[in-house]
Amino acid sequence: MEGIFSIFFISDYKILNSCVEEDLLYGDLDETAKSAEVFKLREAFSKEKRKNELLMDECNQLRTQINCLVEDRKQLETNMVSMYNTAMLELKRKDRDISDLRFEIRRLQS
Repeated sequence: MEGIFSIFFISDYKILNSCVEEDLLYGDLDETAKSAEVFKLREAFSKEKRKNELLMDECNQLRTQINCLVEDRKQLETNMVSMYNTAMLELKRKDRDISDLRFEIRRLQS
């Protein structure tokens, strides 16, 4: 039995050694490819991060513009209500003046 186990052990050892030798021989290629891949991924990440930052800046600018527009709209509404109220008061005053003038015309005609 020992002979069989030692044969398997020796053959496993030879296979393991050949894998280790192969790794030593071609291992740099894998590392170089991995390094290049990591570099590309980091570069792509940096680009996307910069795009994200630009979009966030644009979003903040748009929020600021929206807030300004909302404030402007509120001010315009307030101004329009004031103008309407003033116009209504002015119309009532003019109607009173016209009514007073008509009364004066009738009084003078009689």
